[in-house]
Amino acid sequence: MKSMYFFLLLLIISLPSLAQNKDEADNKVIDSLYREDQFYAGVAFNLMTEMPKGGNQSGFSGSFDLGFIRDFPINKRRSLAVGVGLGVSSSSFGHNILISETGDGQDIVQPISKDIEYKNNRFATHLVEMPIQIRWRSSTPEDYAFWRVYFGVKLGYIYYFKSKFEQDDLTIKQTDVNALNRFRTAGFFSFGYNIVNIQIQYDLNPLFSGEVSNGTSKIGIKPLRIGLIFYIL
Repeated sequence: MKSMYFFLLLLIISLPSLAQNKDEADNKVIDSLYREDQFYAGVAFNLMTEMPKGGNQSGFSGSFDLGFIRDFPINKRRSLAVGVGLGVSSSSFGHNILISETGDGQDIVQPISKDIEYKNNRFATHLVEMPIQIRWRSSTPEDYAFWRVYFGVKLGYIYYFKSKFEQDDLTIKQTDVNALNRFRTAGFFSFGYNIVNIQIQYDLNPLFSGEVSNGTSKIGIKPLRIGLIFYIL
């Protein structure tokens, strides 16, 4: 996970020079049939909404994503477009919910009592995603620093899940949870100027289905991501 964040940091640092090289090259040849923002990389802070009764978020929860979006302009000026792409996303969540299982394989999902001490309790999700966007931008064939507003949905699938609960003398790891909704649908919105933009993403379906083990409430959890997204090329 740390190596992925390091890779993303290197990519972000290199964005200004990539954009400058793009400007220098495009100043020589003007492309009236240009396409915009076909590569993206983003970082965000994760908020866990619709938590089960007694559930709380703790520690830092973050995510990063990167991918490619094919840009399809739909008007003559090319200020409106549809974008369809493919990417990957990785998220980590800190919380006080125990994810385990009984001896016969039944899920245990329930908030941890306040009088129980533990060192770490997190889960991580890794997704393959298909973003579908409606795009507006103020770009021209000669101007690559412009305003943009993009919105749409992301369809995803969790191909890897891992939860880890740690105490001094006990560690519980789970990678296969029946209550997990692996197919994901999220609403997406981004806006900004030039390379750096604000992104907001909210999951439309809960991360988990069913009730917590003690039957007091639904498991639920809908992540809300707020952060930055960087568009290039």
